[in-house]
Amino acid sequence: CEMCGAGAQAGSDGCEACQEGKYTNGASVVTCIDCQTGKYSSAGAGVCELCESPLTTRSEGAASCDGCEKFHYMNLDGGCTLCPDGTKCESVGNELGSLMVKVGYFRTVPSSSEVYPCTFEEAACLGGNSTGNKLCREGYEAMLCSSCSARYFFDSLTRTCRDCEATHVTPAMVVVSVVILVVGCALIFMYDKVKAWGEKWLNMGKVRIVYTTCQILTTVSSTVDVPFPEPARSFFSILDLTGLNPLELFAGECINEGLGSYDTRVVVSTLGFG
Repeated sequence: CEMCGAGAQAGSDGCEACQEGKYTNGASVVTCIDCQTGKYSSAGAGVCELCESPLTTRSEGAASCDGCEKFHYMNLDGGCTLCPDGTKCESVGNELGSLMVKVGYFRTVPSSSEVYPCTFEEAACLGGNSTGNKLCREGYEAMLCSSCSARYFFDSLTRTCRDCEATHVTPAMVVVSVVILVVGCALIFMYDKVKAWGEKWLNMGKVRIVYTTCQILTTVSSTVDVPFPEPARSFFSILDLTGLNPLELFAGECINEGLGSYDTRVVVSTLGFG
């Protein structure tokens, strides 16, 4: 049996050079075998070269460092970059174009390395290796999956988009209806007492201040970049009712899609109290 030097093995016509991704050392290894994961070789190699971390190989028998170690992704320049928060990179070989986004996060386009927490978190964003609207759950769309799709309405109490056809009564409707009923009964059956109490104790200036303060507080959760825990989120959701926006309380977009437009909502929500 003919003995071949490093980088070759015996063949039908004599010694043949090892293919890319394989090697022999001509001593203990006389048959071309694959380089281990994390190493590579060119044709006719007598030894495999080690990739410089965080570069690595996707598998054994690699001709080049064609991947990145876990918790990294291969960028457009062929280098390795730490995966951003909101992505899953527990495996080898992640690439920018196919980054796996966690549930509750959003990425705009495949070429972007920016990942953002969704406005309505896991309720709106289902995660995956897609981008844009493809990351949104059914009934949600737009940047950060922050808008309700056609034939869906935003329930201000549960802070979710709900199907118009599947939902006829919302929690907000129930709460507002109960409040109106209680206040109405009080005015009917105890009119004189309520009137006297109001004249004595009710200061409309202070009422407006409290009301305005509540409206300001409802914007905190959407303007401050802080993930509020429970029960703070529920508290802000309840305060949303102080907006007295009938389009949200009674799902105006389910009556007519035009009522759900941004311009219409701004006009209605500014028809203020006092």
